[in-house]
Amino acid sequence: MKTKRRTVYEMRSRRDEVVKRTRESESAYARIKCSYCYHPGMQWINRPCPIDVVITSAPAGCEASVTFPSLIRNDLWEVLAGFHSDALIGSCRVVDRAGCTQATSYVAICVPQARVIDPYRGPHCRHEVCPGSCQQIRRSIWSAKGAIVERDLDDRLVYQDAYASIFIDGELVKSLNLKSRFPDLVLTKFPIVPKPLDGETLPGDPGWDGVFRPVPPPAWPPQEGDKWWE
Repeated sequence: MKTKRRTVYEMRSRRDEVVKRTRESESAYARIKCSYCYHPGMQWINRPCPIDVVITSAPAGCEASVTFPSLIRNDLWEVLAGFHSDALIGSCRVVDRAGCTQATSYVAICVPQARVIDPYRGPHCRHEVCPGSCQQIRRSIWSAKGAIVERDLDDRLVYQDAYASIFIDGELVKSLNLKSRFPDLVLTKFPIVPKPLDGETLPGDPGWDGVFRPVPPPAWPPQEGDKWWE
């Protein structure tokens, strides 16, 4: 009997909001942040914990970002929480006009580094090692469309990548009726491929020996009609 291939969607709000932390919240995050990029540094990677945020203004959509972690509105989170056991759940508060912090209708979620998925294995995707304290292998070509390697999918139905973006199993999208319940959601289907298309060998790939070896970048400019570019 032929096994049905899974589908996976990236979940974003149509508003695609990035909100700002307060200066104090930014300073608090700086204590655990990588010395170069915006990802948490090695201290957090080794001992992951929820990340609380205080923002300058509340978002309007059901999903937003402070670059890291992701902000999810409570009504959407209540629907997804039972399927996302990896989530580290932090608080999200906002500063009012009097300078006091108030609760918002959002939570801040991310996952430990050991549980992230890499959805950027398309043919034009490339990676690099962050030169900062996190030392993580991360995507380096942001305009390249991604793909998910089939073997990286397990029994989970909700995943997050290293940037805290959320990916949801297609059958769960249908069963929870997400599109009609949350009209501002944009669900982008990611290709599922049997093996990486980027030509790179990354941790978890067959042949990985602990050393990252960069692959030359793809040809530029993109050819007309190439579906693997944004």
